[in-house]
Amino acid sequence: MKARISVEHIDEIRAKFQSMADSLGPTLFKAYLKGAVKVQNEARKSIQQGGRSGRIYRKNRGKYHQAAGPGEPPKTDTGIMVSSIAIEPEENWVLVGSGLKYAKVQEFGTSNMPAHPWLVPALEKNRREIEEDIQKATIRAIK
Repeated sequence: MKARISVEHIDEIRAKFQSMADSLGPTLFKAYLKGAVKVQNEARKSIQQGGRSGRIYRKNRGKYHQAAGPGEPPKTDTGIMVSSIAIEPEENWVLVGSGLKYAKVQEFGTSNMPAHPWLVPALEKNRREIEEDIQKATIRAIK
């Protein structure tokens, strides 16, 4: 014996689900982009500001630079890394980071250099607010 289920107004229900799906993507993408901007700004700020506890050394033309200590974000010198921190929108997510090789080295360190994390801490500092924005966007999209 087969059970048979009948659903009234199925076309209206399907239309509502389709409407939710259609609005969810763009609405979530805006929330992702908003979060990416927060992470980008925080990462830039951490590199440009903050205390320095690393060694002081002399550079070309007699200029001095104080490096970041272990675990501190790298400290700007030329501004190249800060200006390289970009947002790259993809189809269903948004990437934040830098294409510079030494940006990755700074974030994770090497066997010869301690890590100077700048991206993960920027995300962690903004995580709660980003998650709340995504949750609010989801609720708006399905109403």
